[in-house]
Amino acid sequence: MTFVHPAAVLPLMRGPLVPTALVAGALAPDLPYFLRALRIPVSAQAWWEPFLNATTTHAWPGAVTVAMPLALVLYIALAACVRPARWALPATSEATREAPTLLWVVWVVLSLALGVLTHVAWDSFTHSDGWFVENVAALRTDVVGSLTWARLLQHLSTALGLVVLVAFAWRHRGEWLVSSDPRRRARFVRVAAVLGGAAVVGAVAVALVLHDAESGVAHVLSSTAIGAGLGAAAAAVGLSFLWWAVRPDRRLER
Repeated sequence: MTFVHPAAVLPLMRGPLVPTALVAGALAPDLPYFLRALRIPVSAQAWWEPFLNATTTHAWPGAVTVAMPLALVLYIALAACVRPARWALPATSEATREAPTLLWVVWVVLSLALGVLTHVAWDSFTHSDGWFVENVAALRTDVVGSLTWARLLQHLSTALGLVVLVAFAWRHRGEWLVSSDPRRRARFVRVAAVLGGAAVVGAVAVALVLHDAESGVAHVLSSTAIGAGLGAAAAAVGLSFLWWAVRPDRRLER
C-alpha cells in the first residue's frame, strides 16, 4: 500500500537528508495510480502517458526519468503544506530556516532519489512484475490457493510498515498533539474533521467510479484507499493555499 512506504525512509531521517523529500520520493512511484483515478484522458502517444503508468515508475529507466520528476512535484506540494501543518497541530511552533543553498539542493535531490529507491526496492519483492519476483521462481509459487509468496510478502510488509508508522507517530505524539492551549486543540480538531470528511468523500466517489460487478475485495479496498488519499490531499492543498493567502508574509519552508 502506498501510504506505508514512508516507513522505509524513517531510519534515514537524520543528518543532512531532507525528511520531506525522503517521504515524497517514497510515495512518488505510486502516484500514477492516483492520477489515473482522476480519469485523465491519455493515449499511448501522449507525452504524459508515462506519468500515468505505474509500471514505468517502478522500473529502469522510468524510476529516474518519470518517478523522480513526480517526486519533485510532490515534494514542492508537501513543502508548501509544512508550515500550515505546523500551524494546525496543537503542539508545534513556527520554524525559521535559512535560505536554500546549492548544497541543500543536492541533499534534496539525493533524498528524493533515496526515497524512490526504497519504494522500487520494496516493490521488487512484492509486485508480480517486480525484478526479484520475475527472477526468483520461489516468490511466484503459491502458498495457499492462488496466494503467492510475493503477494504474502506484500501483505506482511504492508502490515509491518503500518505498525512502524503508528509506533513512530505514537512516540512523537507529545511533540505534535499535546497542548495546554484550548484554541489550538479546537483548531486541530476542525482541520482534522475537514481532512477526514474529504477523505471519506474521496473514498466513496472513487470507489463508485471504479467499481464494477466483477470487482474483487482487493480492488474495492485499493480504490477506496486511493480515493481517500485523493480527497485528503485535495483538502490539505486547499487549506494550505488558504493559509498562504491569508499569511502572505510567510516564506515557504523546506
